[in-house]
Amino acid sequence: MVKSEPESAMGLGTNVRMDQRQNPVIAKAINAVEAARQSNSTKTRRLSFKTRNRADHILSNLNKLDGGNATLGAYMSIPPEDYVTFDEKVLQRVDNGNFHFNFPIPNELFKGVDMRVVCDLAVSHDASKRKNTWTGSKFGIAIDNMENLGGAEQAIKDREAQVEFRKKLKADAEASLQKEAEASSEVGTGNEEKKLPPEEVAAAHIRALGEQPQSEREKAQLVSNRVLARQLTQLEFQAQGVCTLEWIDGPQRIRRGPERGTTLTDEQSLIRGDLEVKVELTLPPPWSHIPGILSNRVASFVLRITSKYILRNALRALEQDYNRWARGESRGGNQGSLASLSGTRSSDEGGRFVAKGDEDYSWE
Repeated sequence: MVKSEPESAMGLGTNVRMDQRQNPVIAKAINAVEAARQSNSTKTRRLSFKTRNRADHILSNLNKLDGGNATLGAYMSIPPEDYVTFDEKVLQRVDNGNFHFNFPIPNELFKGVDMRVVCDLAVSHDASKRKNTWTGSKFGIAIDNMENLGGAEQAIKDREAQVEFRKKLKADAEASLQKEAEASSEVGTGNEEKKLPPEEVAAAHIRALGEQPQSEREKAQLVSNRVLARQLTQLEFQAQGVCTLEWIDGPQRIRRGPERGTTLTDEQSLIRGDLEVKVELTLPPPWSHIPGILSNRVASFVLRITSKYILRNALRALEQDYNRWARGESRGGNQGSLASLSGTRSSDEGGRFVAKGDEDYSWE
């Protein structure tokens, strides 16, 4: 089994782990992308994928405070614009009780490029049904430090640097394969020329990448990130997102959702979140030549994991604001980060999560 360094030979800036099961798919993707680059293909591909994450969060109900009026239901029944949760850099209040949402993409994914997914959020509040519905629209990708990408001249330099780096990887991979062939010929006939399987060629490229000096790999990754960021700013995509929040005060038995069958005590409450996101986008060449099953699985995985943590961190922030509201404490506007991957950790209040998710995707 051959393992790669964190950078991808395709310049995607993702982790690639090569084993016997993954090699054929990865190899096909690498070969398709390289062939598209050489042919100057103009082919595009339309992708469509969606994900749904549901989470039940059981927390301590502070209904004994304020004469029994500090229930979770009382808190959730106030207008959503009066919730005090995230830093205004992430969730900004606008007119008519709506919000503008900024989700920062973790720097680990695109080092050197500060990217955000942005959208408008409209809120429908129905206290009688114990339900809030948040609907996202006008999705887009924003880059805060566009000046770091440089102008047209820098874009040309980046493309040339990418080409030169790929040529070096190809030469090193071919030299490695040639050495292996010569070694094998010493124990065989050595008279037959045979074409290597695509997965062996791809694995050689991955090895060549891992053997480059770390400084060269980091430099190549920054160049790749700038090239990809420019492409993302021109990406054609549409997205829809709907999140519903429901709440239940104990004592009662939960009849549906991830915590179905659990009985809440009179000191417990539950916040239920249901987040569904649908995305359609057009991939430009050469990425459009990546096999659809691979590109959709990667995109769906990223969307599912991202929405999972957004939902959990949002429920955790609501719990923290509820606790401060119930106790009459000062309510600051920074209860956590939606981008944090620590949303699964239990808080000091003793709450717990039970979650469920699914996904679907297609391509043309």
